Amino acid sequence: MPTSLLTGTFQYPDGRPATGATVEARRDSFPQTNRIINTPITARCNQQGNFSMLLEQSTTFRLIIRDLGLDLNITIPATATVTLDSLTP
Repeated sequence: MPTSLLTGTFQYPDGRPATGATVEARRDSFPQTNRIINTPITARCNQQGNFSMLLEQSTTFRLIIRDLGLDLNITIPATATVTLDSLTP
């Protein structure tokens, strides 16, 4: 399964970088079985509010940033790298 490096930057409403904010990605649809669980992939924003995570290409994920009250559905394209702002309106 090929992956893509998703990168992005978050700020709080007052313009400060979202330092330490947790970015959580879960597959949008996932087969529920007794052995496999939909464990989230997580990353933390650095001091500039930047984050990066490897996600499976051609897959839809639910991206949750609780510190900012964001809950987004994104589909990762079949490219080596992608920025979050290119996936959201």
